[in-house]
Amino acid sequence: MIPPISARARIAQAAVTELRRNAEVSGDFSAHHLDLEVARLSGFDEVFLHGLCTMALCARAGVRTVAQGDPRRFRRLVVQFAKPALLDRDLTVRLFSIDDRRIAFEDTSDDAPVIRNGIVALRRAS
Repeated sequence: MIPPISARARIAQAAVTELRRNAEVSGDFSAHHLDLEVARLSGFDEVFLHGLCTMALCARAGVRTVAQGDPRRFRRLVVQFAKPALLDRDLTVRLFSIDDRRIAFEDTSDDAPVIRNGIVALRRAS
């Protein structure tokens, strides 16, 4: 269980922008991520980012800020998706220290949670 945000020391904040080429990289060409009409038929007002891409952007922010750029330091990454992130919007990742080997994080877009209850477990630096 993640302690309340007030109990965490904020250690980093990073804003990132989604890139549409995620579909090419992931091989996920689900039309509701790329086509507005299909997204609307699926019940969404706009096209939205792949969940795994949202998670990867959070991981990248963590690697850059708490793992000194070394992704091998990540032992575990856990997320709870709150809602889809819309394309062409900024995502803001906030990371909070739980202890010397665990980082909590949340991801917001337009001030609404996209990922909550995120945890990164780190390996010790070598």
